[in-house]
Amino acid sequence: MRDPRTEYDAADWHAQVLGGDVDWEEFAAWLDADPSHQATYDRLAMLDTEVAEWARYNGVLEAAKVVPHSTKSMRPWWIGGAIAASLVALVASVPLLTRPAGVNATVYATANAQKTIDLGQGSQIHLDARSQLAMGSGGHVRMDKGAAYFDIRGNAPRKLEIASGDFIVRDIGTRFTVARNQGKLFVAVEQGLVDISWHGDAAAHLKAGQAFEGDEQTGSSTVERITPEAVGSWRNGRLVYDEASLSTVASDLARHVNVPVEVDPGVANLKLSGVFSITNGSDLVDQITAILPVEAQRSGGRIRLVARAGR
Repeated sequence: MRDPRTEYDAADWHAQVLGGDVDWEEFAAWLDADPSHQATYDRLAMLDTEVAEWARYNGVLEAAKVVPHSTKSMRPWWIGGAIAASLVALVASVPLLTRPAGVNATVYATANAQKTIDLGQGSQIHLDARSQLAMGSGGHVRMDKGAAYFDIRGNAPRKLEIASGDFIVRDIGTRFTVARNQGKLFVAVEQGLVDISWHGDAAAHLKAGQAFEGDEQTGSSTVERITPEAVGSWRNGRLVYDEASLSTVASDLARHVNVPVEVDPGVANLKLSGVFSITNGSDLVDQITAILPVEAQRSGGRIRLVARAGR
């Protein structure tokens, strides 16, 4: 049985996220307080997305507009008029109408230059060099390779769900990066909150100033503190690190030196701080090996970072 109080709280949190005025720390604490909170919030957020999709495909662009409100009002987010109420009932009873059948995903890929994907209402995806993702209907994204910076505003027409291997990353109105390299997933949050789950396991909440690294095969993961301002620094032609692990650095190197970069497990947790220009990608590896006690072994079109001999 659904708890009315949880329903109202979830609806109010969703309205705050859409309105762009939310205490992310408090929101994360509420999500973690009880398993039903996450499930209820997900259900209401998904319904909101379904309503917007139905409206878009049927020409009713303003019918399901959400009205932001404060936490004191405790009003359900769907208060927006009789038309919106009708859409909620319609979508709930006929979910197959929310998106047309047979819509193919659009693939975005880059070579030596970055690309910006406009999602509307101020939301964008910045795709790094040598990266690829596929965008389907309903906000479903598949991260194929490389890295992308997601700038998703609270009033975005849909929430994004990003598949990377067996990981699912869900945004809750925020700015963050997602990168893939050598079977690893890397997520860093500049602002807001994202959920990350593996094979349907309970989601981990990643807040601003946190970075996630996960193994796509085993689901094992680590979370560390980062400088929010460094997230997606590659958009400005540089790589900024503040105690970043070498495995995270290698993920960035691979895109900018244009060859696979592997890290020996024995040095994967070495930390690196500094600002590095990516205008000349061929120098990046030399810059890293000059700072850390590692050397680059080049063979078969690959680079492997290992402990420096005789250290």
